[in-house]
Amino acid sequence: MREERGRMIRGLDSRSARWSMLAALALLAACGQPEAPPPASGDDAMPKLPAELAEIEAAAREFPVIEGEEQVGDAQLSYRAYVDGDRPRFVEEVVNGEYSATRDRYYFAEGRLIYFHREGSQLIAMPPDPPGLGDVVMFVSFDDTGRPGGQQKRLKGRPAEIEPFEITAISNRAIQLAREVRLRQREPLDEGEMEGYLVMGEPLTTFQPCGDPKIYWVDAAAADMSGLRADYDRTVSQPMEPLYVRIKGEFGERIMTGIASNYPAVLHVDSHSIISRREQRDCP
Repeated sequence: MREERGRMIRGLDSRSARWSMLAALALLAACGQPEAPPPASGDDAMPKLPAELAEIEAAAREFPVIEGEEQVGDAQLSYRAYVDGDRPRFVEEVVNGEYSATRDRYYFAEGRLIYFHREGSQLIAMPPDPPGLGDVVMFVSFDDTGRPGGQQKRLKGRPAEIEPFEITAISNRAIQLAREVRLRQREPLDEGEMEGYLVMGEPLTTFQPCGDPKIYWVDAAAADMSGLRADYDRTVSQPMEPLYVRIKGEFGERIMTGIASNYPAVLHVDSHSIISRREQRDCP
């Protein structure tokens, strides 16, 4: 009996030793492994916003500001636009509605949208989660042609793609805001002054008044025409580009010969004051 009990004890001791050795090996292996990094947060998973956004915003706030608000569907929009003449430099817009509460920021250069940044909450459907309000962060940069470049979006802390309709909505709203600024900041016309689009090239010069579907032939004294052409050439970016212009003159009867006979009347120009690209000034 004593021998059998001794064999059992020796067996238990052997098994205990094996388990102790396995535990020790596991501990040594764990100590040799580097600590696992924490999962990336939403901020770490997305690129940082350009540092120049803060610089553009700070510089823009030194300019005059105009404010406006409007109702679009169920949403109330209110904005503050910092303007340089009749062009926006930075617009901050707050949107409050049943399905959204966002702060949108539009950054402009020479009247052209270059950056858009959104923060807030909106209705989000991300299966398997039920639809509901969730945090949203969005950033888009635009190139010289108005096409979107860098894009970032985060919904509920998770990266997401910006839909094409969102890009269209951003671009259209930027155009609306810029137009609103132009309308509110535009200088009144002088007495006898007209505004519209001027096209100059070989062998024609035409003028289309704002709000008028007709296009008129343009004529002027040699010195006045030379000055008008010089200003046009300095401003235009491509041949035959329509430019916004303010001019004084009188309409005369249609010329019955040559290319001018294709137009309903002739405008005899006496002088011009403003001539600029349509991105900077435009018809109301």
